Parts: sequence; C-alpha cells; structure tokens
Amino acid sequence: MKPSHRSIIVTFTAVLALTALLSRLFPASASAVSVCCSAAVGFIAFSAYFRLCPVSRGGFAALAVFWAMLTAGVVVNAWYFTTASGGTPLAPVLHNEDARIAWEQMCATAAGTESTVDVERQGYGDFLAFITLKSVPPIDILLYTNALFILLSIVLTGATAARTAGGDGAAASRMATAAMIATGGVAYYLCAGTILIKDALCCLLMSMILFALFGKCRTGVMIALICVAMLAGAMVRRWFPAVMAVAVTTGIIAAPRRRSAPLGALAAAGLALFFILRETGVSAAIIDNDGTSAFILDPDESPRLNSYEAAVGTYENLPIAQRLVRLPFSLAVQALTPLPWAWGRDVVFGPTQAYAHCSFAWYAELGLILYFMLFSFRRAPLPVRLSATFALVAWCGTAFVTGGTVSRYCLPWLPFIAVPVSWLVCGDRLRCRTFRYWAIGWCAAIALGLTVVFTALNHYSPSGWEAQ
Repeated sequence: MKPSHRSIIVTFTAVLALTALLSRLFPASASAVSVCCSAAVGFIAFSAYFRLCPVSRGGFAALAVFWAMLTAGVVVNAWYFTTASGGTPLAPVLHNEDARIAWEQMCATAAGTESTVDVERQGYGDFLAFITLKSVPPIDILLYTNALFILLSIVLTGATAARTAGGDGAAASRMATAAMIATGGVAYYLCAGTILIKDALCCLLMSMILFALFGKCRTGVMIALICVAMLAGAMVRRWFPAVMAVAVTTGIIAAPRRRSAPLGALAAAGLALFFILRETGVSAAIIDNDGTSAFILDPDESPRLNSYEAAVGTYENLPIAQRLVRLPFSLAVQALTPLPWAWGRDVVFGPTQAYAHCSFAWYAELGLILYFMLFSFRRAPLPVRLSATFALVAWCGTAFVTGGTVSRYCLPWLPFIAVPVSWLVCGDRLRCRTFRYWAIGWCAAIALGLTVVFTALNHYSPSGWEAQ
C-alpha cells in the first residue's frame, strides 16, 4: 500500500522541523540554509524513489528515517567542524587528514592556484570543485551533498532488488523495501553521508553499476550509467575502474546477447583506464611487481596498528602466497571492525562516527550472505547470484590488499550484498531448521570473536589496535 499524500506532507514537515531545531541547538550556517538543503536532499531522494521503486509504506518510512538520521548527522558534524572547533562554514576545522586534504584541494582548484596535495590524493577535491562550479561553498552544503549520495545509493539498491524479484508487484515491493533497509540499516553506511570523505560518492557509483547491470534499464541508460561511474571513480579513487570492470564482467553473464558486446567494451575500457592512470603516475599499483602492496600500514603514523603488526608482521611486505595464507585472518579483522566498544576512536571524522560502531546489522548481513552462498545460491535468480559473487570477490580482494584494516573500503560493496540478503529475507528460505542452526552458530561465533578481541586488546595490548 502506498503512503497517502497526508503522510508525505507530515513526514516532510517533521524532518524539516527537526532540522530547524537541531540547527538552532548546533549552529553552523543559518538555520534557513540547513532547512533548504535538507528539503532539497529529501525532494530529490523521494522523487527518485517514487520514479524507480515500487512504492510502499514500509519503503517510504525507511527512506524517511534514513533521511532524518543523515540530516541530524550533517547538522551535528557541521557544528563540530565550525562553531565547536573555532572555525566557520567557509573555513572549517577538519581534524581528519582525508577531509582536510579534500577541502584544501577544492579551494586550490577553485582559486586556480598550485596545489600542495599529492597527485594521487587530488581527485576528490577536484570533484568537489567540479560539482560546485569552482566555488567554495559552506561545509554543511558539501556534507548535505554526501547525504544525498547515500540516499540515492539506497534508492538504486532498492530499485535493483525489486527488478530482480521476478514476481508480482507485492514481491517486488517487499524486495525493494528489504534491500533499502539492508543498505541504510548499516550505520557505517549512513555515516559515510555525514563526513567529508569520498566514501559516500564511491557508494553511489557502485550502486549505479549495480542498477545498470541488474536493474533491467535500457541499453543507452546502462551504458551512460557505467561510463559516468567509471569516469567519476577514476577521479576520486584511482583503482575503482578496475573493480568496476570486474563487476561489469560478471554482469555480462546475465545480459542478453545484444548487450554482451557493449558490456565487454566497457569492461575493457575500465581496465585500460586503470592501467593508463597507473602508467602515468596518477595512481599507484595495487600490487607491486614483486608481489608486495603499495598500501602501507605504518604503526608510527597509526599506533593502533602496533598489535596488528605484532600478530601478522609487516603486512605490506608479505608476498602474495603468504597473504593468501593469512586471508582468513584478514577477512575476520575486516568483518569485526569497526568494533562496538571503540566509540571515540574515529571522532576526528565527526561525532557521527561513534554511531558507526553499532556494527550489529553489519554482522547480521555478513552472516546472511554467507548462508546464501552456502545453502541458497543455486536456487536464486541469476542476477542475485552474480551480485553475491561480485560482493564476495570484492570483499576478499579488499582484505587481501589491506589486511582487513580499512573496513570502510568495503562500504561500496554493500549494495551488492543487500540484493541477495533481501531475496533471502523476502522468501521462505529462513524458516528452515538449517537456518536456525546457522543463526545460532553465527551469533555464537561473532560473540566469541568479539570477546577474544576485546580481551586481547585491553589485557595484552591496552594501547593497541582499536583498544581505546
């Protein structure tokens, strides 16, 4: 059942009233600016929802909750970067290095001055300057832009899930709602839309790839979405075209014959773009020629890695064979972080990062996708299976390169996980005895793992990795 016009008006009024109240309690820019930005974000996101998804009260309510949470996070973080830290909306105090570099690069590009930022890290700042027409807007407007990226990613994930349902309107509506909740219900995913780093945009780009491949859109729309995603990905995260090429390659399997050729060309273009960026020095190699990694884990810069290095060694110097042997450990580290008790560790990103440590939805969905791969894979529609396959490959690849230490790099794969999770939840596959045993075992394994990590970090390494 669709929401009534009255409920839509009441919802918008309530969220905007909340925005105005929070803007008075946590002032950054003028309250009117914040309310107008929040209204614009809500209008665009809900317009996309009504256009792309089978609308239901549940889906509408879920999207409204996510909108309200993102708005609240943006207001609080903007206040933290300005009033609370002695800055202004046009000169915020950004404690996190990634956010500070993005702001500096944006300002340099807007002013036409020479940048001091390393060439490999200039992309997101250049992107911000591009979308703001080489101007320097207040910090909260940029944060609202990231909030919009996350909401659109949630909508595209729901739309893709609905179009893979293969059933009637009610089944498609349930799939869309479940996929939206599976995506936005992960607090870590929402938090990416309240801070000034590239992850929100990366999440949107991968959801565009997902929708282009499995959302049953027209061929021209599919090609346009993939091209835009690859070009933007090459700008903000240089290795993204290679990952997108892998995703497009999996999509060829489910595509009609008339789409195989353009998809193959797009996959080849993505790989070519990645190698061009690497050869021109704009992007570093993911894995060097000697098998070691260009991703550096330096305990001197990040003391929390001391205990990790003590357990694994200097990970970036390990050859490929030893990384493969350690992959189960890397996957476990990647799955368990952010740890539930380390509330204050990421506050430099913004106060909302404390919420990212509510990791229980993250754990639940990882358990569901593993159950899907082990027990329900063959029964699922082909697009659902391919979505899960890419998610598994990307998840393992991220752990292989980083040793599992940067779990936010996995956020863009969450839409690909949400599709099979929603297929499981909306069917009758979770009512069997096998799933009950699996759920009990998974919860026990997570509880045991967290207990072991907590004990090790706080007893044997009290100043180590995420102990504080």
